[in-house]
Amino acid sequence: TKSEMLEWSTEKVLKQNGKAGLMMEIYALTDIQPGDEILLDYGDDWQHSWDLHQETFIHPPNSEDYKVAWDYDNGEELFIKGDPRHPPSYVETRCWIDYDEDSQDEEGFYEYEGIESSELDDTTPCTLISKDVVDGDTLYKATFFAEELGEEVKVKGLEWNFITYVDKRLTGNQHLRQGFRHFIELPDEMIPPPWRDMNMGIEDNSECGMYLAESAIPNSGLGMYTARAYEEGERISFGDLVVQAEDVLDNAHLRLWYNGDRNRTIDEKDWLLEHYYWTAESSMSQFDAGFIESMVPGFGMLANSHTGLHNSAMRLPHQPLDLHRALDPGAGAATTYHDVYYEAEKRLEPGEEIFVEYGDNYFAQRADLSFVPLSTDFVTADKYLKRFMSFVKGDTQSEMAKDLFDVMLTAYQKSNTRLAHALPKSLGDVEVATKEGTADASVPNKIRSKEWLKENGACIDNIMPAKSRIIEAGRGAFATRKIKKGDVISPVPLVQILRKHLELYDADNIQEPNEVWSEGHQIFLNYCYGHPESSLLLFPYSPAINYVNHHYTKYNAELRWSTHASHKAEWLKMAPRELAVLDHAGLMMEMVATRDIEVGEEVYLNYGKYKRNVVIENRPLCGLTGSFSAQAMTGKSNGMSTLPDGGQTRKIRVISLPLY
Repeated sequence: TKSEMLEWSTEKVLKQNGKAGLMMEIYALTDIQPGDEILLDYGDDWQHSWDLHQETFIHPPNSEDYKVAWDYDNGEELFIKGDPRHPPSYVETRCWIDYDEDSQDEEGFYEYEGIESSELDDTTPCTLISKDVVDGDTLYKATFFAEELGEEVKVKGLEWNFITYVDKRLTGNQHLRQGFRHFIELPDEMIPPPWRDMNMGIEDNSECGMYLAESAIPNSGLGMYTARAYEEGERISFGDLVVQAEDVLDNAHLRLWYNGDRNRTIDEKDWLLEHYYWTAESSMSQFDAGFIESMVPGFGMLANSHTGLHNSAMRLPHQPLDLHRALDPGAGAATTYHDVYYEAEKRLEPGEEIFVEYGDNYFAQRADLSFVPLSTDFVTADKYLKRFMSFVKGDTQSEMAKDLFDVMLTAYQKSNTRLAHALPKSLGDVEVATKEGTADASVPNKIRSKEWLKENGACIDNIMPAKSRIIEAGRGAFATRKIKKGDVISPVPLVQILRKHLELYDADNIQEPNEVWSEGHQIFLNYCYGHPESSLLLFPYSPAINYVNHHYTKYNAELRWSTHASHKAEWLKMAPRELAVLDHAGLMMEMVATRDIEVGEEVYLNYGKYKRNVVIENRPLCGLTGSFSAQAMTGKSNGMSTLPDGGQTRKIRVISLPLY
């Protein structure tokens, strides 16, 4: 074997000049006697998949009577069309057949002429329509399509040994689409680190490819920047999940009724996710419930939108059946919406900020964003500037230009705030805005240098989703590059919500209920961290972070509060209700490697064990300012992953983070 190939990337191995070069050995684990069968352990995942397949396999129609062509071909007689014993539709009759063109009889039959061949390629589909016994031999009449005539031809005198049966294309057992499929799994120690790429599209992943940093749009918080160029139509994200919130307002209404507040008006100001959700149509979930709010972590929640500069587009998620409800206890514990991704709508330059399209309606319907220009405002502003420059003949230094610009800007500030904000703020910026367009000129720093991103940003493509090595976990998060012990795997920005908003209810009449009952919790709860004694939950929304699974012994990551400037540490002294009514997010954690993590290795947290009767009333109001190990985390209570007690302030009863 060429051992040096174990140090190559998967792409280099596959391009090995069209030659093989690797070799393994099968060796005996015990003494083997002559006649003993040789058995391998295909791995836990293979065994689980086989067990699941046996339980869920759906037999094709009419399986009880299924016979292959071989059975008919080796039978003692052939059956003509119309005979109940004639082979079924998935078996085709073929003949080595030709005919004498000058032998057509009164009934239109030609004399059969044999073909000196035994190759199946020389056969022609035919239909046996009758048979006769002549001098003790059975001769058949048949029809077949003669290509040279372009019509069906009838022949007689066809002998038995010139007729055969074959299975029609893709009808054999090996082509069953519900048939079992799974590779033979190799032990972890046999797979070298360079092969753990999980994505053939990554050729050189040593450098970070996507950053989280301050947005170029003023007062817009964080944004996402690409560190490499992308061409139009190229996929720019690994893909992420979609978490659905079902009938939030209906459940809020029923929650009040359930708790005896029948006359109280619904006040959902503390449902911050209202500002982050995508329409159900964007995730193909509009029929899942009465009203669905689709949360798309990663690009869907982190990337900002600019109505005049959107450069990436969302692509619909997939909905695979990862877990079977009849067999897997984990069924229903995780979203079934996966791999929603974004692709470039135009060429993206290295360092360029990613702008997704929220749509004009998002800004038009929010009173607090009434000043944000819509896409049409930038178009109008461009037209006005061209007219302005034409009127002043390109001289922006003249007194007439100054007076005219001030009049125009003042007028629109009073009559059309959105248009006013699309226009340059000063006369000195008019020439640039006219040349580049008002949309581009509104964010002059939309392309950052690599040095700026490294200094001011945080890498957010160190992990990507793929099938988890934990059998019933569905999907997991895998390292896209080597991560050293102590390095940040991913920043974890958080949205604060109250636990009550995840409660589900039903009633005999939703609008005017007489009876209301609890139905548990939204699936959202499984993606939140929290504490058993707190009403506050935190939903993380960085790329692939919600795919990180739990492993009690193999965990290689932990969480701590971030020191990034965007993390509002002072919020840790606020009560849950105070945090919940804030109109923006501001808390951030970091996921950190507890040991070196190789490329392609799955990232695990230790969710811990749930501690009952935890007393924190006498703890100091120190805030959650230090780091905490996932080993210290207290595990899951009612589905959420909980934070340790040690860093908990007295006012904050729950700080929850979502885990998969």
